[in-house]
Amino acid sequence: KEISLKEFVKEIEKKLETKCHLFEFGKKQIKKIAVVSGNGGSAIVREAVSKDFDCLVVGEAGHSSYHTAKEGNINLIAAGHYATETLGVKALMNLLKEKFDVDVKFIDAPSGF
Repeated sequence: KEISLKEFVKEIEKKLETKCHLFEFGKKQIKKIAVVSGNGGSAIVREAVSKDFDCLVVGEAGHSSYHTAKEGNINLIAAGHYATETLGVKALMNLLKEKFDVDVKFIDAPSGF
């Protein structure tokens, strides 16, 4: 199933409660999406391009990632370093709570990145 790139960005922003930076270098309708939390360096972008992804979602993207994505004709979404890394921690927290019946709490400490 395909989704429009713009609609996909809106969904990410809603789910992560953050503002994304979209670099439109590829298809307007996307189907194959790669996701990496934290920093998505040039090597990650090249790997996504080599595996024919339509879009790569990363926490943060620098100058070299931008140009690698542009050259590779792949859409790049920087969704925030902190925002992308908290999802796994929250999932682990829920797993621990369910499996071991313990109290757990996520301590939110946004960094602004």
